[in-house]
Amino acid sequence: MIPALLALAAGITFRNAWGGPYLADVFGLDAVARGEVMTFATLCGLVSAFLVPLMVRRWNPKSIATAWLAASFLAAAALALLPAANVLFSAALIALLFTIGNIHPLLMAQGRNVLPPEARGRGFGVLNSFAFLGYAIASAGFGWIAETASGAGHAPPGVFAWIFAAAAVALLAALVPYLRSPRPS
Repeated sequence: MIPALLALAAGITFRNAWGGPYLADVFGLDAVARGEVMTFATLCGLVSAFLVPLMVRRWNPKSIATAWLAASFLAAAALALLPAANVLFSAALIALLFTIGNIHPLLMAQGRNVLPPEARGRGFGVLNSFAFLGYAIASAGFGWIAETASGAGHAPPGVFAWIFAAAAVALLAALVPYLRSPRPS
């Protein structure tokens, strides 16, 4: 579960820090258009958050989290391969990538089954710390990647292709061990 908690930031970072620069540098969107795209991503996150309780009634939380990790990985991989394909396509993929944060409560529910009752408070604190740590790593890491790729002479689409590739790797690195994690009861 810890790699999955770390990887949540691979999507959330685009909503909070990298989505606007990506839309400006690659597609030339002005501040208003970037705000509209980020509002769309936020609304997708909000709507999908309200869908989580409905999904849990039909499927187990681990299956939902697994599918969400896989979909987010595919979105990041598509953006890495086609960073400048189409602004609507890219906006939809960023919105999907951003919604990965909605699996956080599913991961916590899974942690509840793994942690002994007397250690749950501390255990949840540690698990949540990994989500915050992931955000710090992603923010700094994506900045380092952007600086390195720009310094190597990559145009903005190439710079963001590397950033999206790093997000895809992080999500895949989370998905693979997550498949072996315990299933919540």
